[in-house]
Amino acid sequence: MFEGILLLLHPAIAVITMLLIVWLIVSVKCKNINEARVKKLSLVIALFMLIIWVLAGYWYVIFYSTDKSVIIQSSWSFAHKFFMETKEHIFFVVLILSLYLPIVAFKNNIATNKTAQNLIVTLGIILLTLMLYIDGAGAIISHGAEIAYMHKDGLV
Repeated sequence: MFEGILLLLHPAIAVITMLLIVWLIVSVKCKNINEARVKKLSLVIALFMLIIWVLAGYWYVIFYSTDKSVIIQSSWSFAHKFFMETKEHIFFVVLILSLYLPIVAFKNNIATNKTAQNLIVTLGIILLTLMLYIDGAGAIISHGAEIAYMHKDGLV
């Protein structure tokens, strides 16, 4: 049961984080920028990303090795060989960029600095794009594991 909760918890927090990124982008694009909100959102996004990293990393180290061996031996081996491998590497880019958000927000006067505003919006768009890929890759990996176990158990 813990494995199932953990498996759903990290993408659920990721979806919340993506919504917070959209809120951050909208907050920066508003005519009257609420700098305090931008700073708080950037911190929460970075914190949530660290939580996702811990939860997903724990799941990967403790539970994924069993799934990995089954997936690799199935017709859905690409689910690990391509999607998990790219997901593992892209996540570190996402983590670094999300940790950079509060630095930009706190080091600049966001209300007047157009360059900082554009940087936050650009970082947000990059984060959203990469996180959507990671989410989709996770769905493919999950489906690959399901198919692999069905083949292993002779259900297909």
